Amino acid sequence: MVNEAGQRAEQVTMIFADLRLARRLENLDALVNVEMADALARWRPASGAATFPVAGGQAVFAGVGSPLSQAFALGMSGVVSEDEIKAMEDFYRSRDAAANVQVCPLADPSLLALLEARGYRHVEFINKLFQPLDGDAAFEHASGDVMVRRVTAETEETWTRTISVGFAGEADTPSLALMLEIAQSGLSAPSAVAWLAEIDAQAAGGGTVFIGDRIAGLKGTSVLPAYRKRGVQSALIRARLAYA
Repeated sequence: MVNEAGQRAEQVTMIFADLRLARRLENLDALVNVEMADALARWRPASGAATFPVAGGQAVFAGVGSPLSQAFALGMSGVVSEDEIKAMEDFYRSRDAAANVQVCPLADPSLLALLEARGYRHVEFINKLFQPLDGDAAFEHASGDVMVRRVTAETEETWTRTISVGFAGEADTPSLALMLEIAQSGLSAPSAVAWLAEIDAQAAGGGTVFIGDRIAGLKGTSVLPAYRKRGVQSALIRARLAYA
């Protein structure tokens, strides 16, 4: 391939997100949130955390107002019926929670038609970025003065606090309490491997990689305000890709 200046340009391979790939990506989200809700139910039963398989996906409840309390991967395996949507709504209504649904553009069209007919409205777009990983890819676990390592039993408390403060701030607020709960749930998920980033031996940030069906999902990445714009996010990405 030659560009306009007559120089050779690197050939770029285009990857299309077909239904098969989209289904795997959506199913990983469902798996992650089910595992986190199950973990929350185990160590804090009073939370009422529960899951409900529906329409080829999963409805997840982890408390009113929790970002985990959503339905995932609905309609990725075929036509969705009105009875299935009603069952999902009953699941949330019985817990005094709103029914929030993540809808993939490649889900069966019946899902969106049913949601529109029942008065659902669009709230936000969520983009997923993906790339293939090949055996020749080289990723560093250190970047400048940033060092990234897997979380161990000795660093679990530090990681949980770091992740939560990075998202919600240090003030003792309901938002911080919720983030601490979510971080602990993620740490307990079977498909999760957590990573801690340090600068000068001080916790600077952290993140998680969830793996299922040969998909590695990089999630829950957080950096403390004092360490932002120092390459912590990039170092966490590279370390998790290397592990994947």
